Amino acid sequence: ALEGYIASQVFPYVRVENEVGTFWVYGKEGFRRVRTLRAENTPAAMVDFQATSDTYDCHEYALKSGIGKRERANYRGPIELQQIKQNLNIDGLMLDFEVRVATLMTTTGNWSTNDTPDTKWDAANATPFKDVKLWKNDVRKKIGLVPNTMILPYEGWLKLSEAQEVIGRLSVAALQVTTMDIVKALFEVERILVPRGLYDTAKEGKTPVLADIWGTSIWLGYVAPSPSLYTPSAGYTIVAQDLQTEQWHDNDIKMDLVESSMIQTEKVVCADAGFVITSPWT
Repeated sequence: ALEGYIASQVFPYVRVENEVGTFWVYGKEGFRRVRTLRAENTPAAMVDFQATSDTYDCHEYALKSGIGKRERANYRGPIELQQIKQNLNIDGLMLDFEVRVATLMTTTGNWSTNDTPDTKWDAANATPFKDVKLWKNDVRKKIGLVPNTMILPYEGWLKLSEAQEVIGRLSVAALQVTTMDIVKALFEVERILVPRGLYDTAKEGKTPVLADIWGTSIWLGYVAPSPSLYTPSAGYTIVAQDLQTEQWHDNDIKMDLVESSMIQTEKVVCADAGFVITSPWT
């Protein structure tokens, strides 16, 4: 992932052979108690995979850049011009990917639960650790798994690092400096991801207006450590073609073209595995 981008960490890649197919949507079927006691000389009770299914349809995402004859002749640099153009393409693809995943994960309707702290986290009497414990337990009661990932927007991290409850729990030895490892330990969350990516919200040709890709909401949920379409997780990036780049010469426009593309789709596969916290700060 590019610096500050986290999409592939929260919607991990799962590779498939076909661009169109089915995947499992996880509910509460696995919690149904079945008869396991077997009387002598009788068959064992039969169980099968019970999750419901949904369909996926991968889409191709592509960008290309051109290298003109004069540009190539005048270029003097330590990096190959083709590599610069390829990086330009990949940056654009990854930015779009990050925005798509951020939109999925911060849309409250995609998840079973959302909440707003009773006391904003930048207030003097805020209780972020109590709040997170309650939210984690809410997810656990739905899927039987404790959330292992928190997405904390960068500006939120700056505010949280100055919250009185956080500072008050730091030892003198820590010199009152809030570090990510300390906050993870206090929240008892395996991963806290702090996205830093920005994107231009203005229309093409207008003065750029930069905004945080992930907005201001916090996401808390479970992301499978070993991704598979048969493993429960909040969501997956279903990949039919990995990112690839090709080059060719176009005689009509007299340019060398560099094109990068990937074929994939991003899907929420377990709505109960995610929790969105909206408006955590004033």
